[in-house]
Amino acid sequence: MSQKRVIVVDDSLTIRKMIEMGLRPDGYEVIATQTGEECLAAATGSIPDLIVMDYTLPDMQATELCQWLMQSPVTMGVPVLLISGDGDAARQLYQDAENVVDYLTKPFAPNVLKAVVNSLLTRPEADPKLKSTIIVPSDGSQPGEVEEDAGALDVSEKLMKKFDQLLRSRLATASKNIPEWEAQRGDQSAEAYYVDRFVKAGLLLQITRDMLGATTLREDVVFRFKSDFMSVVEALTYLESVKATGMFRVELPQETVLVFLEAGEIIAITSNDARSYCKGAAVDFRNLPQDVVMAAVVAQRKSYIPFYVSLHLAGQLPDQEMFEGLLRSQGESSIARAIAAASVACSFTTMDPLPELVLQYSLNYALPQISPPNPATGTEEHSESPDTA
Repeated sequence: MSQKRVIVVDDSLTIRKMIEMGLRPDGYEVIATQTGEECLAAATGSIPDLIVMDYTLPDMQATELCQWLMQSPVTMGVPVLLISGDGDAARQLYQDAENVVDYLTKPFAPNVLKAVVNSLLTRPEADPKLKSTIIVPSDGSQPGEVEEDAGALDVSEKLMKKFDQLLRSRLATASKNIPEWEAQRGDQSAEAYYVDRFVKAGLLLQITRDMLGATTLREDVVFRFKSDFMSVVEALTYLESVKATGMFRVELPQETVLVFLEAGEIIAITSNDARSYCKGAAVDFRNLPQDVVMAAVVAQRKSYIPFYVSLHLAGQLPDQEMFEGLLRSQGESSIARAIAAASVACSFTTMDPLPELVLQYSLNYALPQISPPNPATGTEEHSESPDTA
């Protein structure tokens, strides 16, 4: 089981330390933050399993922070455990905010906190928006489903059996080349020689495609992988083939790119870095009000709202054709960066319905055909981008 990540946001050093000391011995990764701004940055940078949130923060109230978290497609499914000295306020927010799944009234004992956190992160019904990392067989059976037949297999056994069948089939095909390969091996070690031949034959990729073809996406499915295992183009092509609806995420060194799909079609592309997103755009930002530009930069960093959507909503980009053209060109540039990047973390989360803002400004994007990056070379763009300093 992977380590659970918990973000704590509280301006009290004593509370932060108490929570850290209480949860870390149980194997939790605890990220301590002091402000709502720090919490949002930590949560969008690496999605947590739970946020432990103080009701009153130095820069905003918990109500505002919960709204920010719900508005972002990245953090909308993260459950919140609220802590407060005001029991009435905590109960009210617990009732009003969809992402607040429980609350504790200060002061509380460390063992009580541990019990509540353990309960929230081990019960599957803690938050229906959380996505579990499972792949469901194409026969429609559910995890944990046991047939009456004593010889019936559970989901994991069925998948392992299917994998065994596919592996044997692919190995049998590739192994037909062994006599020819053996004649060419010379004094090379058999282990290194044959592993290299199987890899070059595309055996791993073929088996991966076979396994994906033997499964179907369900509402709560997430799959994660590195792009050197399956490229971004191959993953998006597969999602198109199964008419998937949801969010595809690519974590680049300087930004995270999100691609939203509806029935397999790419309808929105954004990132959390306005400088990278706007690079190459034919817009003179010097003529725009600085407060509007900075607000758009912050909105993109916090909630992945495209820079030009914020300008459009602020009345600074009224030309619809220009607005849609910028969304398209910068979205395509963002996915091109994701495709060209080497060995990056990727994930897909089913999401139906998609966020309202995504649907409101949806476009039809064609998947660009970009060759894999050459480590010895790079592409440099020369253009203006908004100042994010």
